[in-house]
Amino acid sequence: MLFNSLDFLIFLPLACGLYYLLPARLRLPWLMLGSLVFYGSFGWSNLAWLAVIVVITLVAARGLSTTNTAPVRRLALTAGLVAILGLLVV
Repeated sequence: MLFNSLDFLIFLPLACGLYYLLPARLRLPWLMLGSLVFYGSFGWSNLAWLAVIVVITLVAARGLSTTNTAPVRRLALTAGLVAILGLLVV
């Protein structure tokens, strides 16, 4: 789905409209579902890459949030960034 396509012209107002109509607790899941549909429209194999990036980010974020020591936090941040940026090369 390209930004200048008719599909996107229908998708964006629908996604934004439903976002504001939903209760607050359902808005984040709706945005996540909308993102998956948008990225999946380019090819379902893209969802696998997105899932890998999400898992790497979550692991790095947990490493950052569970410790207070600077060297471990720096290692978690560096490892996460190297892994995510390394996926750009693949």
